[in-house]
Amino acid sequence: MDTKGLYNKYYVGKVDGTPVDIEAQYLVLRLDKGEYVDACRSAALTFASWVRDQNPLLADELQAFILKMDEADNDVATL
Repeated sequence: MDTKGLYNKYYVGKVDGTPVDIEAQYLVLRLDKGEYVDACRSAALTFASWVRDQNPLLADELQAFILKMDEADNDVATL
């Protein structure tokens, strides 16, 4: 079990190369697999519900993305 707690693990950057705010704090959630995948997916779905009023497209796409991963996991589990 990984017991490091909260620490800097990733470098975060924008795909287009524009700079990020160097004072900003980010939380990276792995959604495809891993020890905490259920918690990460739950957090992403909670985020989607909170931003739905400001960005319904983002909320819909994020929910569909998580659903697709859940379905893929279930397909693999039934093999």
